[in-house]
Amino acid sequence: MTKRKKYVLLTFDLEEFDLPLEFHEKISSKQQIEISRDGLNELLYILEKEKVLATFFVTAKFALANKKLIKKLAKNNEIALHGLQHSDNYRKMRMDEMLSRLKKAKKILESVAGKKIIGFRAPKFHVKKVKMLSLAGLTRRDLCRWSRSLPADQSKQTAHA
Repeated sequence: MTKRKKYVLLTFDLEEFDLPLEFHEKISSKQQIEISRDGLNELLYILEKEKVLATFFVTAKFALANKKLIKKLAKNNEIALHGLQHSDNYRKMRMDEMLSRLKKAKKILESVAGKKIIGFRAPKFHVKKVKMLSLAGLTRRDLCRWSRSLPADQSKQTAHA
């Protein structure tokens, strides 16, 4: 009996730290970005040391504030979309507004990362209809693709319909 290697798929959300706002506490946009960037730098130290790859769901707002860091991250990891900004609530938006914001966010993130973006996870999982994501250039098949987290020979086995 041969032992099979086991894999773990790691995903992280990179966003402006807006949690205090949900509790009516003040926090500046600059502080939101700094807190998240500091946490990311600590995480990257561990991931790089252990040679671990992951998928990072990134808001366009965070990407614009951290262009060099996102470009570096994109070299070895998968970058996926986490919306225009973390406070976006797609359940409460009109469909045209949601699509406009997602298309804009995808364009920004592709520009910053320097690669095509195919994955998506809505902030706080707020999304109206999954089928509408295809109109923003994010297909249902691509939403569950974690190819950069596995060695090349394993990545084909992880795509889900």
